[in-house]
Order: sequence, then structure tokens, then C-alpha cells
Amino acid sequence: MYRSDSADFHLGAVASATGTPISCHSRYVSATVDVRLSGTGTILFHGTTTGIWSPILATNVDSAVSANSTSASGLFRVPVAGLTAMRCHLSTISSGVATVTGIFTNHHGH
Repeated sequence: MYRSDSADFHLGAVASATGTPISCHSRYVSATVDVRLSGTGTILFHGTTTGIWSPILATNVDSAVSANSTSASGLFRVPVAGLTAMRCHLSTISSGVATVTGIFTNHHGH
């Protein structure tokens, strides 16, 4: 059965923060993350299987470039199959606001 759930990592953040971790377990295979940065900031994409956070790749939907961080607004596709949780760490932000939300799905094509 198709499943899709929304999540909020950061809502109007103005200071560095680890972001809300989203539990993946065996429920989801991919996430589409919407990063909105005003000013200057950097988002680090992290995943875990054991509680120790590690960088994971996210692919910019517009440019098809994969990286484990971004300093630009945009949509990013993140494979989360096999992870127990994912987060978007706001490592820096200056003179601006960061809002990062996501849609998690158990369907590969979303």
C-alpha cells in the first residue's frame, strides 16, 4: 500500500540546529526535501542506522547534482531505505531564515 507522510525539519530557524530527526525504519524508501534559505546558510543531510549520524547523499531535483550538503534553496531527493532515521542539520545561518520540510514515501518514484 502506498504511504506518504510529511515532516518538518526546521521551521523558520534563525540559528544553527540539528533539526528534527525523522524515523524511517522500514516504512519509507525515499524522501523529497524542500530547502528554503533566505540569507546565507548550509544544510547537511544526515542519516543513521545505529544512532551515530553520518552524511548521506541528496540529489538536487533541478540539476541532478548529488551532495551531502547544500547552501541553496531547492528540492532534493534522498534515498532513505535501510536508515532508521534522517535529519537535515542546519550547520550555519546568518542574516536569514531556514525552513526545511519533507515528504517521505514508500514508493521509489515519488
